[in-house]
Amino acid sequence: MSTSTLNIEESLNERRFRALIENGNEGITLMDVNFLPIYRSPASFRLTGYTMEERLRDGIVEQTHPDDMAAVRMIMQQVLASPGKPIKISFRTLHRDGHYIWLEGLLTNLLHDPSICAIVANVSDVTENKLAENLLKQSHEELRLLASHLQDVREQERTSMAREIHDELGQQLTGLKMDVSWLNKRQDLNDVASREKLKGILALLDAAVGTVRRLAAELRPSILDDLGLPEAIEWHSKQFEKRFGIRIFLDIRGRGELGTGITTGLFRIYQEALTNVIRHSGATRVAVELDMMDPIKVDLVISDNGKGFDVAHVGAKNTLGILGMKERTLMMGGTSEYCSVPGRGTTIRVSVPYKS
Repeated sequence: MSTSTLNIEESLNERRFRALIENGNEGITLMDVNFLPIYRSPASFRLTGYTMEERLRDGIVEQTHPDDMAAVRMIMQQVLASPGKPIKISFRTLHRDGHYIWLEGLLTNLLHDPSICAIVANVSDVTENKLAENLLKQSHEELRLLASHLQDVREQERTSMAREIHDELGQQLTGLKMDVSWLNKRQDLNDVASREKLKGILALLDAAVGTVRRLAAELRPSILDDLGLPEAIEWHSKQFEKRFGIRIFLDIRGRGELGTGITTGLFRIYQEALTNVIRHSGATRVAVELDMMDPIKVDLVISDNGKGFDVAHVGAKNTLGILGMKERTLMMGGTSEYCSVPGRGTTIRVSVPYKS
């Protein structure tokens, strides 16, 4: 191939490359070591509305949103310290019309490259995406607030219902039992069949009173409000062991006053975790750690020796309990971690700040 043919091809490739740059939607800017522009593609002008002269006079960084300035300056330092490494950047910059737009892209330090000798910025306008993202976040936050409100309402209803069941129905059954006991003790009641019938009624009444107490406690155990979280967890663990025969090993470190939100939230998480043990794990023992020694946060860890599951492939239906626990933790401003391996049990870790 002749020299003239090569020159023609190089010239054609250069024109093609320039056409791509000039007609592309991505803004390309070449900057010197002080981040002042050397070259700006037409898309860069379209993105911000500023001319080359205005950018040279005011600088690119000076138009950055005040809230993003510190992050942008930190990225600039990273770029200068990392030749050849593309570094992501996302920030708001002032448009010439007076409103801020979101730009995202890459900064690459190619000052060492003799054919470029510049810091290359490739950025795109993602303002619409950011606005949609913010709306989605706002929507999620509103849903979370609504869910939190519904949780509070439900706890209030549970408390009210537990009181009514315990006080009203419990008192009525106790009164009925006393009347039947009185009848059973009457000397003039000589009919053996009648006495046996009364004994059967007394036994049923005893069972009914026990059921009422259990239902009231499951709705909202009074010990939770009267004595606090550690005592409520101890009580619920004993009830669980009696009912299902699964051994629970408790390790409670520290005692103290917790807010109503934390107390209720962690107790409900504990209840849900034990419910999952019964429904899914097949475990024979559960280890529980409640650490209240830290002045900043309270930690709850629940581990079982059950069959476990594959977190990546478990069905949505079987994760509703976990999702509920995660949501409760988020409402309290805390963090949660769920670890499970088939054949090796499941561990739940929840950490919640005292301020919630």
